Amino acid sequence: MAGGMFGLDANRWSILLVVMLTILLASLDQTVVATAIPTVVSDLGGLSSLSLVFAAYMTASLITVTISGSIGDIYGRKKLYIAGIALFTLGSFLCGFAQDMATLIAFRTLQGIGAGLLMVLSMAIMGDIFTPRERGKWISFVAAIYGLGSIFGPMLGALITQEWGWRWVFYVNVPVGIVTMWLMHKAVYKQVLHRKANIDLAGCLLFTVFIVSFMAYAQTQLWPLSATMAVSIAIMVAALLLFVRQEHKAREAILPPYLFKNSIFIIAIICSFILNAALFGVISFVPQYLEVMLGGGPMEAGKALTFLLFSSVLSMVAAGQITSRTGKYKLAGIVSTVIVCIGIWLLAGLHQGSSYTEVLVALTVLGIGFGPQSYLYTLIVQNAFANSVVGVATSGVTFFRSLGSALGVTIFGAVINLVGQVATIATNADRLAYVEGLHSAFMLSLALSVVCVFLMAIIKEIPLRTTNKGAVPAR
Repeated sequence: MAGGMFGLDANRWSILLVVMLTILLASLDQTVVATAIPTVVSDLGGLSSLSLVFAAYMTASLITVTISGSIGDIYGRKKLYIAGIALFTLGSFLCGFAQDMATLIAFRTLQGIGAGLLMVLSMAIMGDIFTPRERGKWISFVAAIYGLGSIFGPMLGALITQEWGWRWVFYVNVPVGIVTMWLMHKAVYKQVLHRKANIDLAGCLLFTVFIVSFMAYAQTQLWPLSATMAVSIAIMVAALLLFVRQEHKAREAILPPYLFKNSIFIIAIICSFILNAALFGVISFVPQYLEVMLGGGPMEAGKALTFLLFSSVLSMVAAGQITSRTGKYKLAGIVSTVIVCIGIWLLAGLHQGSSYTEVLVALTVLGIGFGPQSYLYTLIVQNAFANSVVGVATSGVTFFRSLGSALGVTIFGAVINLVGQVATIATNADRLAYVEGLHSAFMLSLALSVVCVFLMAIIKEIPLRTTNKGAVPAR
């Protein structure tokens, strides 16, 4: 393992470079496309289908995030990873050629399939080439790459769209994708396959039906229920119940029941879900607060979110170094979650007379707390399970993190509408009602984040292993 720059040989550097490039691609794609969407709509039309451009991508990635870990454990990750890069690259190329919204949505679905494979397999590959003790440092760097992509993506998207046109937002992925495929093909990557089995096809199908029906419901007005939405809920519940039954009897389940018997895994997925829901709620609604209450525009909103994201990048790298050097993660988890609570409390205290500086301070504090959360739960879960199931364990925690991200905006919006009951913001009374609703959403996030502090305080800490052989079981 030793040798070379920072203790890594050329081969591990090559694999690490591939992981960083693919994570950067996936990160940039989401934010760059969001910036270009207004131009896409003016060119292709189909404003009513706008949300489906994102929903199709998210639905596809949620499905592949969950099933790819198990497939990689059984058949190996290298070829599957190359296939993920190929699908993402092909999807990007085809999106650039889209002539209407329907074909763009279809090709974004293909992109989402590839992105889901890349997000899980990248972390699982890190689990193969680094021991848990080394992993904290390097996973935090990879997570920081994702954060930097989120920071600079909107600016890059605006520049590309303005100078070359929106189609190049997709085309720029192609050469990078080809290079990463070539690098991964050349890399010597050995994964010990501990068992031979068949994929849980029935579980994959049922899970797909569940996610598609769930996302169909989540993309609409949640209440009152229409007949179509009632059917979606019925299909969703039936698919979920059948999926749970299938997972209990499948030999190689995609979300094996033994994961949920592990207390470390349970705490990790609860905290991942809650904290990512809170993060994406903040990212979605704080810009609206700046516009409604402070009269700010896109520039002020972008600057504010940059404070959040940049502080999170710095804190995740620092925390990664600390966990790798000490071999412990519990204190980092507790401290960072407490800081998240302080940041949310500061946001909950915003009112009609708050200043822009107060918003920046709150978001900076929040970013410092959120930074370590980006990698910590993946590290904790991988350390708690043997390397033979690192893929399926990583899929599990990634799925619940992604689910929290997807539902955060919906939950925040529902709370704001329930408390504030504001359809349009035209008068000062409307503004006050909106702030009251936002305050309630932040207070709900704060209460749930306090639960995460308690869970991190009681989590069983297993010292980070210095070998990939075996894992101490957690109860």
